[in-house]
Amino acid sequence: MRLLGDRVSRQVASQIAMEHDWDTLRDAGYLAGSKLQADAPGHPRQRPRDKAAGVVPLAPLEALT
Repeated sequence: MRLLGDRVSRQVASQIAMEHDWDTLRDAGYLAGSKLQADAPGHPRQRPRDKAAGVVPLAPLEALT
């Protein structure tokens, strides 16, 4: 299990944020954890799904049930 906030996670989050011109690392940190764990996040709100598109694969919410 990868701990969020380790050096590799922070580095990947910084890269994601810079590539997408995001002002903060908040969303990038969430996506960095997903990317490093080869996970496919699902989210009920549109904004996080839009940000994740093209960064990590997305899973439909039905996959979580």
